[in-house]
Amino acid sequence: MRTKKAIFIEQKILDFCRNQNKKLKDISIYLNKNKNTVRTMYLYKMIKTGKLKRVKGYCYTTVSNLE
Repeated sequence: MRTKKAIFIEQKILDFCRNQNKKLKDISIYLNKNKNTVRTMYLYKMIKTGKLKRVKGYCYTTVSNLE
């Protein structure tokens, strides 16, 4: 079960990546968290569930932005 904090951070990531592709470094600076923590705790899970998509191998964007 996802905690309220994790859901809140995922929503912040989705909002941040909605308008343009963002790099992991940009996302980690925005959240003020270590990039390895952001990648393992949030990005991988969001990609697996289909909320986020990797673009060009190093950028991330929301799935609704691609459609």
